[in-house]
Amino acid sequence: MKVCIDTSALALSGAGVRRVLAETAQAMSAEATDDGIDVSFFPFSPRSYSGGGHRSGMGPVREIVRPGIEKSLDAWTRLRYPGVDRLLGGADLYQISEFLPYPVRHVRQIAVVHDLVAVRHPEWCAPSSISWQRRRIEYIAEHALHVICPSEPVKESWLAFSGWREQRATVVPWGVDGSFRERGVGEIEHVRDRLRIRKPYVLHVGTIEPRKNLAFVLHAFERATKHFSREMDLVFAGPKGWRTGQLEQALQFTNIRDRVRLLGAVAEEYLPALMSGASCVVLASREEGFGLPALEALACGTPVVTTQAMALPQALRPFCVRIGGVDEEELADIMVEIVDDEDAAQQARTEAAPLARARTWSHVAADMRKVYLQFR
Repeated sequence: MKVCIDTSALALSGAGVRRVLAETAQAMSAEATDDGIDVSFFPFSPRSYSGGGHRSGMGPVREIVRPGIEKSLDAWTRLRYPGVDRLLGGADLYQISEFLPYPVRHVRQIAVVHDLVAVRHPEWCAPSSISWQRRRIEYIAEHALHVICPSEPVKESWLAFSGWREQRATVVPWGVDGSFRERGVGEIEHVRDRLRIRKPYVLHVGTIEPRKNLAFVLHAFERATKHFSREMDLVFAGPKGWRTGQLEQALQFTNIRDRVRLLGAVAEEYLPALMSGASCVVLASREEGFGLPALEALACGTPVVTTQAMALPQALRPFCVRIGGVDEEELADIMVEIVDDEDAAQQARTEAAPLARARTWSHVAADMRKVYLQFR
């Protein structure tokens, strides 16, 4: 059985979907199996791309589609002609792109649905992305035979949106790369020095955008600074998304501007040490399809504070301190408590970390192949 996976989303630099695709593609390429499934990749890009393809073990992605082509792709998707079937290497099953889906006329199709934020809460999405995200979701509902979701909440949202039977959706939780493990003091100090982090710190990892609720984190941290037993900095690690002005405006009216660090996009090789060195990782997103940074922080042995929106695997939820809403005082109290709680840090290192690291991308790839086998 031949399965072709569209790798267009490798061009979405910094996006979580790109990381998931890169990791699963790498695992698919590396694993030798006897299940009779031959996996190939359809690597054309919606814009210029370099770098990530090497990490996924597939080499650079060819740039066939030019920048600014989204409208043409949308029209192409609606017309479904001409189809790209002949470019899929005789595939029996095609996994639809995380970007705009390219029209396939005869090959059976499945898809990965990371979340439905564009449908449920378009106000949290960049206006430029809402149209194509909705178009993709509508295309999947009409043409795909099955979807893979990273969590039960996403599956439930998908079934409610699509009206599909439950049997047509499978939950495959994401995994952790082996590099995410507790790092030694020397490596942590090296990374802190490179990033110019001088004080102990609370860390947030993720794109700077409204959905991440970063002004809320900032205001809660400002409250907490009055009660920490030592001086702490707040570090934001992640690329700029859209409407970054919300956080920038909040920073203008805070009294702790000198204790907040905006690192921007951080090299992936620095993330394990950056997470290992944090007193805690705080992720207060309004909605997440999974919450990969939380899983990675736990794998590094670092305590994690999240909202109920973080859809982590059930076994790991007891190891996260979960806040109920957007109460700044509640989050501030939790940060103060967890920063000085050596028992919480010890539990994260000895109990949560082994559990988080047990779910590798090889396991994810194996579970996805089981889904493919349903269409043999």
